[in-house]
Amino acid sequence: VGDELEIVEVLPPSPEHKIDELKHDSDEDDMDMDMLMDAALETEVEDDDEEDMDAATIAMLESETRDKLMQCALPQKVSAVLGDRNQFKVPAKPAVERDLRKLKMGLQDLDGEQRKYAKLSVLKYYDILFEVFRRYCKIGGDKHWLTASGWTALINDAFIADKKSETCTASACEALFKQVYDSHHGGGGKPARARQQHVKNMTTTALNLAEWNDEDPWTGVWRQDTEDIGGGAAEVYRLKQNGDRKLVGWINKFGFCDLNGSVNAGDRKQAEVMAHWHEGARQGKRRLCKCTLVKAATTDAIRITINVEWKSIAASSNVDTGGVEEGVYTMTKVDVLSHEDLAAFAFQIGLARHEYLDAMLMLAKMKYPELPRYEALSELCEHYLVEYIFGGMAQAEEATLKTLFRPYSTELHLLFGVFKGGLIGAHEWRALCADLLKQDKSAFAKGGLPSKSDIDAAFELAKDGYDLQLTYKAFEVALKNLAQRLWKKKPRMNKHEEKTQAFKLKKLLKWAVKMQKKGWTPNVKPKNKSGLWSRFQAKNGQTLQSVLEEPAAGALPDT
Repeated sequence: VGDELEIVEVLPPSPEHKIDELKHDSDEDDMDMDMLMDAALETEVEDDDEEDMDAATIAMLESETRDKLMQCALPQKVSAVLGDRNQFKVPAKPAVERDLRKLKMGLQDLDGEQRKYAKLSVLKYYDILFEVFRRYCKIGGDKHWLTASGWTALINDAFIADKKSETCTASACEALFKQVYDSHHGGGGKPARARQQHVKNMTTTALNLAEWNDEDPWTGVWRQDTEDIGGGAAEVYRLKQNGDRKLVGWINKFGFCDLNGSVNAGDRKQAEVMAHWHEGARQGKRRLCKCTLVKAATTDAIRITINVEWKSIAASSNVDTGGVEEGVYTMTKVDVLSHEDLAAFAFQIGLARHEYLDAMLMLAKMKYPELPRYEALSELCEHYLVEYIFGGMAQAEEATLKTLFRPYSTELHLLFGVFKGGLIGAHEWRALCADLLKQDKSAFAKGGLPSKSDIDAAFELAKDGYDLQLTYKAFEVALKNLAQRLWKKKPRMNKHEEKTQAFKLKKLLKWAVKMQKKGWTPNVKPKNKSGLWSRFQAKNGQTLQSVLEEPAAGALPDT
């Protein structure tokens, strides 16, 4: 599910407008939407939090299950908007029931019947909403949840904000992200113990806190046992569980090494965390850690441990970096997070899938305040998500797109070959695009130039799995993604101004060939806000390339 997928068929606009087929950009077999959602939702199981609710709330939620919603009687005007429920593409998975049950903010002002209609509209567009969530999680840089940058990209790409609207301005749309997060997390900035009652009552998949002597077992300060590292200096980890599954944290400090992962949905004692070092001896390295919570050996002990099995992750899975390193160690919980720690975590937030669905209901309300919620969400999906996010990806063009690369294959390989190591990173991609989009000075005279976020999104969507850099095949995918963002379809655009995906990709490929024949080489400067590199270079009379090629000639500054 983390792999990039591209829409290859969009049915003609109709009340039953659905996205039917998706295609992997990698070598994996084709998957339709049902298969994709099944793969994503298969391991997710319901948690039992009904003990936290009163009898009336439980009865209301029982009347709003997927099966009952699909069979309930509807007024004619509601049925006219929602259409034939037999055409809804929603897998019968416990995770879908959980998504429906956890909708909160987007339903709070509705009566019982309107709640059901709004949930039915979520079911009608579940496949579209699911793909949008998956896509913008990746654009936002975190496959586990939707970050603020991913949410902003979604709002911008779909042209949802309207400066003339009283309720749906850009600032209101951006503020909605934090409002929805806070509504599901009790204010967002409270310690994890504020969620104790919720977690305690998860009896099927979560941890029984009474057995652990800890109100939030994953969250806290952890010290790596020195006996597992040969008596060396023990590293200190700070880890926080946000919501039901998300784990974030750091080693020593955020800038030194960040931790990003999630708790296993089926077994909350298991988690997968990626550690990425930005400073120190391991700078640039990553480790994928399989973590297991272990109870204290005796009932008197208050400390719990985490057993960690790790393996190194290369910048690209397709490049041999000399073998995979791996190891094991144990961490012991030594303290709770301080107020300073919690303040640092305040900005490490994102929306889980059910929270994102809640946000889309609220966004529909803001966009169409005069419409019933079910109709507002239908309008939002049909006229903004489908129209602008999925525009230009029709299956009729897909076969043509593949053939467009063939005449330019030699030049594209030569252009890609100027990047040392056979890989393109984010900085190199930006440098390439900056010059690529300047090849035709008149191309964007009337607008249509991709933004920085468009360029970054094209790169993020092309990455495969845990890769940080692009191989040649992913490079082609990134070019195709970038082409989609040239002269994007916008509201009130005349039909004759719209350009097909094939036309845009062909233009982009011609510019790439033009660059290659000019002998283009990347000009990527090191990021150094303090200017220390410039002073170092002037003092030593060396270029960055000479330092990289001849390490003995000098050393890079610590910053």
